[in-house]
Amino acid sequence: MTPRFLLSLLFLGLMVKSQAAPKEGGEVFLGKDLDLVSAEFGLVEQDADGTVHIKATDKIPLVAGQTYGWRLRFKTKREIVALREEFELPVAPKSWNSSIPEAAFKVSPDGRTGITEADGVLVDGALMNAWQVAERDPPGAHVIRLYIERRLVRTFKFEVVAK
Repeated sequence: MTPRFLLSLLFLGLMVKSQAAPKEGGEVFLGKDLDLVSAEFGLVEQDADGTVHIKATDKIPLVAGQTYGWRLRFKTKREIVALREEFELPVAPKSWNSSIPEAAFKVSPDGRTGITEADGVLVDGALMNAWQVAERDPPGAHVIRLYIERRLVRTFKFEVVAK
């Protein structure tokens, strides 16, 4: 039961081409020259030209290979922000996999939460990450908490459901 990390932050960040309007109202001031403008979560789809779309949902099908994730958009001139992503599962999986070697990845003492800390590379002011459903992932309530510059900016609660 392992959620598998699909693509690195940098790789997905480079594919961000969509000019979607903010999904949540109001900007969040995070520090000098850094404002969170929007946050999205849902199923991740990619067009033939590389444009990534996020179809908003809080229900992720328990289908191996299904891609889901989040995207944050900022108003900033910065190229890098400090990112912490906490991914909490309903039960501890047998193992966790992370494909980002440069990121510090650890698991909580109870084994239910995978924690990634990295320098998030912004591309056109956006930062994105995606996960892929693995065959033995647990169904049920999942939570992703995102911290930027050590401040909790978004919590995405969603359910992985059998089809």
